[in-house]
Amino acid sequence: MILDARQRESRSIPLLLFVLIVGYAVALVTNSYSVFNHTWDEAMHVAGGLELLDRGTFTCEPQHPPLTRVAMALGPYFIAGSRFVPPRKENCNTGHLYRLGNRILYSNGPYDGMLRFARLGNLPFLLLLLVTTWIWAGRTFGWWPAVAASFFIATTPPMLGNAGLATLDVSLVGLGITSIYLFCLWIENPSAWRSVALGAVSGMSIMAKFSAIPFLGVSFVAIALARWLTGLTGSEQTAIVTKKHLKTMVLGLVTLAAVFWISYGLRLDSLVVPDQPTRATAAVDSDQGRNGLFLDFAERPLFPLFVREMVAGFRQVSRHNQRGHQTFLLGEISGKGWWYYYLVGLGIKTPIPLLILGLAGLGSLLWTSIRRADWRIAAPVYAFVAILAFASFYSNINLGIRHVLILYPMLAIGAAHMVLILARVQHGRTIAIGTVALLLIFQLASSVYAHPDNMAYFNLLAGPKPERILLTADLDWGQDLKRLGHEVRQRKIQKIAIAYNGSAQPELHLPAQVTRLKPNTRRSGWVAVSLWTLERSGTDYRWLKSYEPVTRIGRSIDLYFIPD
Repeated sequence: MILDARQRESRSIPLLLFVLIVGYAVALVTNSYSVFNHTWDEAMHVAGGLELLDRGTFTCEPQHPPLTRVAMALGPYFIAGSRFVPPRKENCNTGHLYRLGNRILYSNGPYDGMLRFARLGNLPFLLLLLVTTWIWAGRTFGWWPAVAASFFIATTPPMLGNAGLATLDVSLVGLGITSIYLFCLWIENPSAWRSVALGAVSGMSIMAKFSAIPFLGVSFVAIALARWLTGLTGSEQTAIVTKKHLKTMVLGLVTLAAVFWISYGLRLDSLVVPDQPTRATAAVDSDQGRNGLFLDFAERPLFPLFVREMVAGFRQVSRHNQRGHQTFLLGEISGKGWWYYYLVGLGIKTPIPLLILGLAGLGSLLWTSIRRADWRIAAPVYAFVAILAFASFYSNINLGIRHVLILYPMLAIGAAHMVLILARVQHGRTIAIGTVALLLIFQLASSVYAHPDNMAYFNLLAGPKPERILLTADLDWGQDLKRLGHEVRQRKIQKIAIAYNGSAQPELHLPAQVTRLKPNTRRSGWVAVSLWTLERSGTDYRWLKSYEPVTRIGRSIDLYFIPD
């Protein structure tokens, strides 16, 4: 993309190192499968994917598109023989998916095996993320910086933690970053195959998670504007879109629509539902003749189903965002979130070496791009700033930095660029090389120290009690119930009361008589409470704060013994 002849060094050794880095990341991710029970959304996603695989419908919860859910359900469907069980009534909702997902995980075979099958569906997206980061950094800066960029991704605990779950966030990162890179190639030199590739991968990104639409949209606009502004002072064409772009864009849009249609099962649907009149159809039906023929045509299944399903999904996402979601930051609880939520989250959940080198590197890329009048160098910067700004100022759903994991590949490319700068320092070279080595060791140590609690990782800036800063999905997502079961078994606890934050079933994980701890109800004996449940509005367990926990289970559950 940018490399000159001098920079095209041999790729053999960097490629070998890249393979080792990929192996390291895969080993950490797969090793965590058996440590944690399923988190809040995993069972629901598996059940949603089964609906499409087994029945060809996708109606229970349209705010999450089908592609990643199907990937999570492939193992349970083909290997374990799991099937979708429709609800007794016609309406299929989120609650049914949670119940069915639990039934699949607990009843269709060994629990750990079923959960492993589901979580393996996320692994290809992590591999895609590493490969794309390697290629983007390699073609832009060289293959040794590409090694550094992939190293930073593979040693970032929040990325590894979420890659080990059957959730949608890492699939969006892998497909989304690939879409942004393909857009850079297409806008630089449009061609038919680049347009088709961009349409296909962008379509899959949107089918992984609907937040890909604004993330890709703002990134594409920011990069296109940067290209245009650069063209005003450089030798490049000043037009953002040329005739060649327009011609090839049609292929991309057709491919995009084809991916949508395939993702929803290649089904056809009618414009209106027969025998369910609306205001518009009633007005048409009142006048027979040509209008009646049109209504008859509109009721025939001649149109791709994905149009109706995606519209329903957009509406549900919009309502969710307007309503917000109860969350926690810096000791406060809010239903609408905070504009600085992701800034704080990235500041305390990103390994310090990646944070320092990444931000410095992105700043250096921007300056170099302006100085050389080359928009391609700073494309990761434009995407990073555009996505972070959108997520900060528009989103009312602040449920963990998992929602902005797509920022990490750009941050990793910036960090790799900064490593390259320090490696080329002439004056004080020994100090510069030593600094780079220490930061890389620090980065690697962060992933080793965090394992297997990668999802609940916090850096040193968070202090000894990160639960005072962030909780929801960053620290407590219901993942430590299996660990509580091990503790109950070791302590030979016979009875325990629990206030648990999650969708798993405590009775099936704890070898003891389990009762649910109700709010404002004092209990003696053994009591376990999730950290987010302890703080969440509407659940009053403040009486427990006058006692010291016996121990903390994993990162998210406190175990108490309350005397009579």
